[in-house]
Order: sequence, then structure tokens, then C-alpha cells
Amino acid sequence: MSAEVRMVDLRGEVCPYVLVQARLVMKELAQGESLRVITDFPPAVDDMNKGFTVQGDEVVRVESVQEGVWAVTIRKGTYSTETNVALPPEIKQDVEDFQNNLLAYFRGELDPNAFKRFRLLRGVYGQRQPGLQMVRVKIPFGRLTSEQLRVCGHAAKEFGCGSGHVTTRQDIQFHFVPLPRVPAFMRTIGAVGLTTREACGNTVRNVTACPLAGVCPQEVFDVTPYAAAVSRYFLRHPLSQALPRKFKIAFSGCPDDCGMGGINDIGLTAVRRDEVNGSGDHQPDIGFRMVVGGGLGPSPEVAHLLYEFVPIDQLIPTCEAIVRVFDREGNRKSRNTARMKFVIRRLGITRFREEVEKERAALPPRVPLDATLFHEEPPPVRDIPDAPP
Repeated sequence: MSAEVRMVDLRGEVCPYVLVQARLVMKELAQGESLRVITDFPPAVDDMNKGFTVQGDEVVRVESVQEGVWAVTIRKGTYSTETNVALPPEIKQDVEDFQNNLLAYFRGELDPNAFKRFRLLRGVYGQRQPGLQMVRVKIPFGRLTSEQLRVCGHAAKEFGCGSGHVTTRQDIQFHFVPLPRVPAFMRTIGAVGLTTREACGNTVRNVTACPLAGVCPQEVFDVTPYAAAVSRYFLRHPLSQALPRKFKIAFSGCPDDCGMGGINDIGLTAVRRDEVNGSGDHQPDIGFRMVVGGGLGPSPEVAHLLYEFVPIDQLIPTCEAIVRVFDREGNRKSRNTARMKFVIRRLGITRFREEVEKERAALPPRVPLDATLFHEEPPPVRDIPDAPP
């Protein structure tokens, strides 16, 4: 064999470990170099033939080297989702963390319950079918570009069952994704700025907004820049990694509350008030009416009014203060009574507001928000292999 062919002997190993280990070795190769995988597990041959071809590599030879043993030779292509997609650093780190924990789990080095907690935090749910996952992708405040939508369609076809399910929280769920292929799935969607991070688990979930935000004739102002800012702030935030229970935030641009803040942990509705400046002139000031502690389920609750008006530059500190109170006061002993609505039932809204203001005093008084930040565009779709025209 050529000196450029790397060999890895995985006899005695079963799927999905064979495919995962082969992919890790492939990451170390340069384009045009080859990897020869020895396996005695027949399903691994099919897994490698499909898995590497999809990501842009070429399976050049499958041969029987002795009875019950096969050699699969794969050449690294000019494009590979393993190495060539220019991912944002934080998404790249998320993918590498998942890959490393997945391998540790397959090796028996990571407890199944610990891996379950880890994958849920990354938006990966187990299905009843062994080895298959439902992967949830966050679509913050419901904004999805045409490029991102094309890539979601590509991901559904290549990694799942060919379709995605849109959720009530403006996520997209992809079913029947094989566990070993989840890292490649994450890389594919990550190339256009999408992530699964904190789409599940006891975290600040996807921040939602009215679907008509920006075009509703009745809206006080467009809430999407502020929903985007809150979403960015809590994504990967240390406070959001191990809350007592999931935490939901919703924005609405008009009094009709199309974002349904009344059934969320924090509901924010755009409002405008007039203030008198030093010259005696009236100046409009925009902000949010804030309600807290809403929820559905077997014990529904309509959210309580916390503040009639929260100025824009106090939005993030106030939201963080609320999450901090929930993190401290939430019930971690009973999943059935762990949501924030039960904290407010126990403390009462007056005492809850006092606790929020204590936390608020320890945080920066103001966080100015730039309403143009959410217009940043993701990388172009040409970075994605085999995206449909």
C-alpha cells in the first residue's frame, strides 16, 4: 500500500464505535490521503460507505481480507464536513465536545446517565428506536434565512428521515438521526450559524417572538433586535446550563400578545411612553411590559405582571436577575413542581419582585443594545456540500 494510506484495525469493535473512530482518524489526514479500516463487523461496512460518501470523501475499495474480515479504503475528498467548513469558534467547540463525549460513551468511559444529560443540553433526544435521535435546532425569534432553510432541508435528507417538524417554540426537529452522525449534522447546520445548543434540557430555551414582528401594522416597534440580543446573551451562558427546569422567554410587538408571553416564564410586550426631558420637551421612550411565571401543562398559570415598563437598556440585566432568582429558588427535588410558576406561587409576586431587585442590584445597571446587530448574515450556502439547488 502507498505510504499515504493510514490503517486502523477495529476488529472486535461494533457500530457505532467503528464509524466514530474512523472519522476521528480521518480528521488527521490531508486531502487526497487515504484511510484503510479493518473491521469484522458487517454493518460497519455499510455505515462507512454511506457516512463518508455523504460528507464528501470517497470509498475507493471494499475488500474481504479473510473470512469475516473486511478492509474499507476511504480517500479524503476535496471537501469534507469534518474539516473544511469554516465554523464559528463557539460552534466548532460545541461539535468537538460532542464528538469527544460521544466517543467516551461508546468506549464505556462515560456513564450513560451523564451522557444523557450532556446530549440533552446539546439538543439531542433519544428515540424509542435504538441508536436513533431526535435533534432539535433552534431558530431564534423565528428568523430563518433562505440559506439556512436550504441547509435544514439538506440536513433532513442526509441525516434524518427527509423532513423536519416545526415546533411551537420556533425550533425545527429532525428525527431518525443516527447517533454517530450527530456531530456531522451539527457541523452542517453550524456552517450557516444554526445550533442545537440548549434546545433541550434545563436551560434557557429558544427565545421566541411574534411571527409578524417587523411587519405587523399594530406593533409599537420591531422586537426582533431585542429578542436576538437576549437569545445571544443567554446562549452558552454559565447560568443557563443547569437550571431547576426549562426556562422560556417570548416577545410580542403589540398588545395582542401574539408571542403568547402570558404562558412563558418571561413575557415581554413592546410599549412606548413619553418622558419629559430637561428642556421640557416630550421624548418617546421604548421598552417592555414584563410578565413572569406563566405556563401550561397539568397546572397552568397565567403570567403575573412584574413591571409595567422596563427600558431597553435594562432588559438584559432584568432578565438575568429573574433567571438568577429561579436558579436559587427553584425546586430541584421534584420535576413536577420545578418550573418558575411554582416559585411565584410559593413566594407571591411581591416577594418575588423583591428578590429580583436584590439580584438586579448586583448586576450592571444598564446594558445598551444595538438594534442593528441581528442583521448580521450567516456564511453563504456554498460552504455546504450537496445542498439542493
